[in-house]
Amino acid sequence: MNFEILCHQNVITSSNERHFLEIILGQRLKKLRTERNLTQRQVAEPLNISVAAYSHYEKSEKEPPLSLLADFSAFFEVSVDYLLGLKEDDF
Repeated sequence: MNFEILCHQNVITSSNERHFLEIILGQRLKKLRTERNLTQRQVAEPLNISVAAYSHYEKSEKEPPLSLLADFSAFFEVSVDYLLGLKEDDF
């Protein structure tokens, strides 16, 4: 993930915190998708990304660009803070 803005604003202070947020994002993406009974393809296609790319994000293997993070938020109708694990509620 491109967390440079968050790091610059002192929201994220260590590489351990950054790694934790990457893992949380993947877990939250999978949780939101499975709660809605969606396939990875059903999430990837409307966002114009490949299924393989989405799978990498869900498994925390790759960092999505900031714009895609906003797209995930809109698609699942949750806040970016929730996706990153900064908030526990999803609105």
